[in-house]
Parts: sequence; C-alpha cells; structure tokens
Amino acid sequence: MVVATGCAALALAKARTQPEELLDRHRAGDFGEVDSVHRQANLHAIEKGGRVRSVYRLRSGELLHVITEVGVTTSIVCVGEE
Repeated sequence: MVVATGCAALALAKARTQPEELLDRHRAGDFGEVDSVHRQANLHAIEKGGRVRSVYRLRSGELLHVITEVGVTTSIVCVGEE
C-alpha cells in the first residue's frame, strides 16, 4: 500500500502521475535520483533491514520521495520538505 502526504498528492495530480508508478520503480530497485552513498544504504537496508528511500522527479519538475521500512507493507510518498 502507498500513502501520499497532502503536498505529494497535489504534486502527483499536477504531474498526472499515479503514486503506484513511483512505487513500482522503488520496488524494482530503481531508486531514482539518489547519490551513490544513498544507493548503497538502500541496498544494505534491503539486505539487513532498515529504511529504503527513493527520489523521483515528476514531469512537473518537482521531486518526490518514496520511503519504505523493510518488512513494512506501507510506503510513504512525500515532498522533501515534509
């Protein structure tokens, strides 16, 4: 399941993007615009447990974060300032 914050929901609607599109990429290991340090941290979290964070740029130019705690079935979509 994916939950979008209010600001993220507005950004998604503006960009005509469904949150599931981002979640599918996140689940597939496409972490978007994260640097190599965060990419390694994500891989470590997947293997050992922890938080996986992806960053995606919408067609509108806005950046959204997708955050999932390994072992939890709900992911959160938010803007960076939230």
